[in-house]
Amino acid sequence: MVLLFILLTPALASAQVLCPLCDCSFDAISGSTTASTGGNLNTSIAIADPGVHIGDSVLCLVGYDSYLHGINAIDNTWTNLGNLQLPDGSGESLLLQNYPGSYPTASFQNLSTLIAENWSAICVASSYRASLDGLVTSLANAASTTATAPKVVIDQTLTSLFNFCSAPGTIAFSSPTLGSLVAQQHAFGPSVAVANSRDAIVSPTSANQITLSTSAVSGCISAAFKCGPNPTPTATATATPTATATGATATATATATPTATASPTGSITNIVVIEKENRSYDNYFGTFPCSGGPCGVSTATLSTGATYALTRGMDTTSTDFDHDYIPFITDIDGGLMDGFDKAPWCTSTSTPPYGCLIQQVQADIPNYWTLATNYALGDNMFPDIIGPSQPNHLAMLFASSFFDISNTWNNGTTQSWGCDAPLKASDCTAANVPGPQCTGAGTCPTCTATTSAYVQLLGQTPNTKYPCFTQTSLMDEAATASVSFKWYGDITFGDTGYYWTAPDELIRFTNGTANWTSHVVASTQFTTDADAGTLPQIAWVTPDLAHSEHPLEGICTGENWTVNLLNHLFAGPQGAHTVVFIVWDESGGLYDHVNPPVIQSVGANRLSAGPRVPVLVVSPYARATGGVAANVNHTQVLFSSIVRQIENQFGLARLGGHDSTANDMSSFLNLNQAPITWTPLTQRTGGLCVTSP
Repeated sequence: MVLLFILLTPALASAQVLCPLCDCSFDAISGSTTASTGGNLNTSIAIADPGVHIGDSVLCLVGYDSYLHGINAIDNTWTNLGNLQLPDGSGESLLLQNYPGSYPTASFQNLSTLIAENWSAICVASSYRASLDGLVTSLANAASTTATAPKVVIDQTLTSLFNFCSAPGTIAFSSPTLGSLVAQQHAFGPSVAVANSRDAIVSPTSANQITLSTSAVSGCISAAFKCGPNPTPTATATATPTATATGATATATATATPTATASPTGSITNIVVIEKENRSYDNYFGTFPCSGGPCGVSTATLSTGATYALTRGMDTTSTDFDHDYIPFITDIDGGLMDGFDKAPWCTSTSTPPYGCLIQQVQADIPNYWTLATNYALGDNMFPDIIGPSQPNHLAMLFASSFFDISNTWNNGTTQSWGCDAPLKASDCTAANVPGPQCTGAGTCPTCTATTSAYVQLLGQTPNTKYPCFTQTSLMDEAATASVSFKWYGDITFGDTGYYWTAPDELIRFTNGTANWTSHVVASTQFTTDADAGTLPQIAWVTPDLAHSEHPLEGICTGENWTVNLLNHLFAGPQGAHTVVFIVWDESGGLYDHVNPPVIQSVGANRLSAGPRVPVLVVSPYARATGGVAANVNHTQVLFSSIVRQIENQFGLARLGGHDSTANDMSSFLNLNQAPITWTPLTQRTGGLCVTSP
């Protein structure tokens, strides 16, 4: 197929009226179209310098034909504003560079290894200096089989709005309010086009309506700008990251040290994922004001059909609760959600009280309640895997657990769920290299175990494997794309909490590798990096056992730990452009009333998501609930939705797991709103509650 890419620009208006101190002109650079075919993975565009001053920016729209699965900039000076993938595999990526001097050569990389695929790009220079307002919306419109095409309506009031659209055919779009179009064709790749006009600045106060083609696939990415005063040029970091990733023995290192630099208003430059332990939505937020969605409840249905009032939970519990695959199947009971009272660890008898049928109230988690009120709370978040912690930590890095449904068994006192768990030398064979300890068939000088550690696999033959994974992870992709990242966790072998440090399960990042040294650090380092403004672009944070909120551990102590991280982050130089996703890695066997969605079937086995957990989204640009019941976010999301959001933010390819179909997390954000000012939270004291420094 052939794609047509069009830059639609609204009617002309004077930039001086909008901003007397600003020069907000726009140049469409001619001769910047190129294409690659026949298996060429990279292509470059020499961008002509329009001869304007420092602080200008350049937008590049890169369109690709079917099955390339995406395009990314080779260097790390570009910001991915949006990706649009159409049902046939074609699509487009929109990238921005705020350059500090002359225009560079723009080099782009095919994220697929497929040959004979076509793609092309066009770059547009502009002199919007002050701020990129961010992506207004990314709209992928599927087939229109009727005479009336689908319509994209943008109704925000902005300084200017660029609509980058794609569709097969030569007449793809129409709009009575938008300017004329000049198409540039290329013989090999998808066609590209750009409006041939200057000073295309508008301040629309009503909708710009774009009518899309009635052909099989079409869609638009819309980017908004606001013109502002000229900023003072600032120096930026010049460190050059490097990355390689080739097979099971590859390394992936990033040598750049992130530095605090000025960021455009309304932009997100950093993503932080905090993973706590074993709490269901009904357990924590069942009484939070909510309407119009799954929301929470304060009663449970028992296996007898009786209704049982959830009792108030204490700060600690006297026992843990069943939270493995089979107990979860019992809890869910085919979707009736009435089997919790039959779980052996929920009660020692067949009569109340039931330990797992408990609920916290606002006074038990006051700071989480404040976050849910002042920022965004989601009531439709599910762990990807019906099972305990380990497979769901894998999902946060792979968007899949590769059919793992268990924590690691037979790991002794190592507390390892990864590539340094006990391994029997004879399990190293020519056909099976389960871990990096193997030096040959039957050869493992450091292996002293009589039996190997293993995880259980659902519906697979064999149905177990050593807990070391060779597949491409989000960390591999970030390293290849020179996106900085770290995992902050318990890094001491043998500690309780070490098993939640998931990079240990990745053969290229496991403890003892150079990547572990570069990218895995103690959780205590997070506040230091936040204070200094040196957090990486992607940060995952997991606690030790005492701060995890896992049943048996104190909720107050765990909440204090989270509060401490947030206070340091949002008081630091990167907080203004960071989004934090706080999740609990699975429900821990605690009651929840919502039937999890079935993700896929594995033979006769149900591989559903796990029971519901809370998600808090904390950012200056979070869509705040404001304590209003109707404002709780009801979008169905998975842990893979966070993976997808990271992929979208940094232009990374889909991993091919649940990230291919899950919603992203964009509905929790509003980049156009006035930023929310952080108010420091106060850690609690008293009783067994421990504060974090």
